[in-house]
Amino acid sequence: MIKNWKFAIGLGAGFWVIMFIGVSAIMVALLSEIWQKILEIILAGVAAFILARLYFKKQPGEVKDALVLGIAWFIVGTILDLLITIQYVKAGANYFAGLKTFYGMWNLWVGFVLMFVGIIIAAKTTHGGELMKPPPPPSSTPTSPMG
Repeated sequence: MIKNWKFAIGLGAGFWVIMFIGVSAIMVALLSEIWQKILEIILAGVAAFILARLYFKKQPGEVKDALVLGIAWFIVGTILDLLITIQYVKAGANYFAGLKTFYGMWNLWVGFVLMFVGIIIAAKTTHGGELMKPPPPPSSTPTSPMG
């Protein structure tokens, strides 16, 4: 379970900011539409993995914890999208047309899946934080060959 909700929600907001800025930058890049969508999807997985590693470094967890964290980030991101992103997507149309356009994009949903995958991989690779701890120092007491 999530032990530090403020930290989890803060990272969820951070994930949304990274995606908002990253997708905005990708949209103005001189790339074909399919490459833009592919880069947005990759960004979602990589950003989620990195931020989740930060979370699980302080809050060790497993897959169940990763799913709860992913749901929290999904909720935070959805709220921010409904308040901010839709204003840009609707582009003069009404709010509900903006919703239909935004949530009708296949790459958004693949990005959500990769967000969850990135979070789960981060939880599994930290093994409850084990990989984030430095290795113990070598023993300084000499051992004799005679035993």
